[in-house]
Amino acid sequence: MNIGHIAVEPAIVIKTRGGTRVNEWICTTCGTQYVKSDAPPSQCSICEDERQYIGSAGQTWTTLEKVQRSGYRNAFYGHESNLIGVETVPEFAIGQHAKLLRTPHGNILWDCISYVDDVTVDLIRGTHFSARP
Repeated sequence: MNIGHIAVEPAIVIKTRGGTRVNEWICTTCGTQYVKSDAPPSQCSICEDERQYIGSAGQTWTTLEKVQRSGYRNAFYGHESNLIGVETVPEFAIGQHAKLLRTPHGNILWDCISYVDDVTVDLIRGTHFSARP
């Protein structure tokens, strides 16, 4: 089944040399990631809130690995010389945007996004990226 651009598959336990591989499941509606388990949670605590919704396909889950294989990436844009916006493209889940404030004393990531890759981690840590006005 496909929801947007993400391949959504039933829970699959993948055998590895060391035993059973478990996944960190991500809700495809809100983007919340849950602790490692061999099967997705029965429900998303965020989407179960009366102010949220569950899509017409019901509660569905994906994994970071599946999101990566689906071609998602993060885009970075400058607001000011030390304030960088981070968003996942194409839009994932509810389309969260994060802001990264860079200071001489360290970086602050405000808000969250569901998809974080090595490039994004390097940006947050302050390596391989130079913010310009």
